[in-house]
Amino acid sequence: MKSLKEAHLSSSFGGGMPIYDGNGNVVPYPNRWQATQSETAACVNAMTGDDTFEIITYATSIYTCFGMLKTAENGNKATAIGWIYSQGTTGCTNSYDALKAAYNSYGQFDTCLFMSDGYPNTALSLGCGACACSNITSRIVTDMRAWMQRQIAQNSGHKLLVLQIGGSPYSFM
Repeated sequence: MKSLKEAHLSSSFGGGMPIYDGNGNVVPYPNRWQATQSETAACVNAMTGDDTFEIITYATSIYTCFGMLKTAENGNKATAIGWIYSQGTTGCTNSYDALKAAYNSYGQFDTCLFMSDGYPNTALSLGCGACACSNITSRIVTDMRAWMQRQIAQNSGHKLLVLQIGGSPYSFM
């Protein structure tokens, strides 16, 4: 798989740079979600047929594109990109359950790309039902260590890539 440094990323959110939406239309001043969709689609497009991938979006609940790892064949990439652009932005920011699903549902993998606005505020699996779970950031950091150590033990080249879309007053990202 190409690294993010090699993948062409189509926008510089916050810098007034236009992006292209899922229909190829120019969005001159994208919001955070439009920028996230565009960057995710660019990452999917940069994959080769040897790569496997899954996409998990999250709000209050988590949603998976396929429910399993898929090869980066053209048909799967097209399905994923269409799915990316069909997702909305309502609810809380359940970063915990999204990361938990990624690290506990797909076996060994070498790269996890995590994109967020940096405001984790709920975790349904931990009983945090409202958008104001005050200790979720420390719980994510603690549990991520264990999840990543398990991946590193299986694959010494494991990488966690983090992309923050928009500003955050929290040190989480």
